[in-house]
Amino acid sequence: MKKGIKFSGLIAAVFALIAFILQLASPAVVYNASIGGWDLSSNVAGTSAIFGTEDATLSWAALLAWIFVLVAFVALICDGVLPLLKIKALEKFSKLIKLCSAGLLIVAGVFMFIVVPTWFAANGVNNIPDGVGVGAGWIIGGILAILGGLCAACEPVLGLVGKK
Repeated sequence: MKKGIKFSGLIAAVFALIAFILQLASPAVVYNASIGGWDLSSNVAGTSAIFGTEDATLSWAALLAWIFVLVAFVALICDGVLPLLKIKALEKFSKLIKLCSAGLLIVAGVFMFIVVPTWFAANGVNNIPDGVGVGAGWIIGGILAILGGLCAACEPVLGLVGKK
């Protein structure tokens, strides 16, 4: 079990990387409707929800989720490099880095689930139409971000519990 906990930061970084890629590569908002016997489907790309376009305003939740996942990923990679530097003073910050990364990833995962209402609100739409939902990539990315946050918190939390 201790070996699994030792690699929890690396596992969290992999989950954060996958969530980051899914944010950029998959649709954030998906619209499916049937009008007059025609099946209509449309979506808002993840990059459009994060950064906005000429026609649409960005979603604050999408932008913050993207920033939080990016910062957590970079912090977890830096945390993995700290032991290689062999500087004892820096190793004290490892647990703090992992706890901060865990918090960022969990909040980012939650923000990835609320991208639909925040995107519509940012674009001046008060009532969300039927058939609108979060894209599958963003759902998977949100789940992976939350799981990555839990993995990042494993070592610091279990380390505190294990000390008596």
